[in-house]
Amino acid sequence: KQQPDEGLLEIKSLWGRRSKGHLPQFNHCPNRYYDQIQGQLAICNRPWCDLMLFIPPNHSNGSSRGRKASAKSKAKNKRKARQKNKQSQPSNASPNTHGRNYSIVRVKRNETYWNETLLPALVQFCDEVRALKERQEQEKEDDPTKKGDPVES
Repeated sequence: KQQPDEGLLEIKSLWGRRSKGHLPQFNHCPNRYYDQIQGQLAICNRPWCDLMLFIPPNHSNGSSRGRKASAKSKAKNKRKARQKNKQSQPSNASPNTHGRNYSIVRVKRNETYWNETLLPALVQFCDEVRALKERQEQEKEDDPTKKGDPVES
């Protein structure tokens, strides 16, 4: 039997936000992940999922042009990055964190949304795929050139 403390963990790497460096703390699941998570919760029969949004470190140091950066330019880049982080740091973050590169939000299972919205849409999609496959099979049977058999002349 499932215990209420058994949920799922979904981790999303926000590669495109590497230049931002930190994330705000979310108090809800972003729309773009909600359907996927609700589907996982329904299929796995779990009451909740912890969604972790993560920004990987940006290791860009100016050497992407095919040459190594000098020690002097590396130090300059580090100073610029520290200054930029200091300016863009949220006021509630501690001075040593430079903001967090992750955010975690708990997403609760929404059985009504699953039953009334997602499941009917999935069933309709499956029906459409099945009908398409049947039509393609019928076309193969009706057209001897699609069977792979030599055409008689």
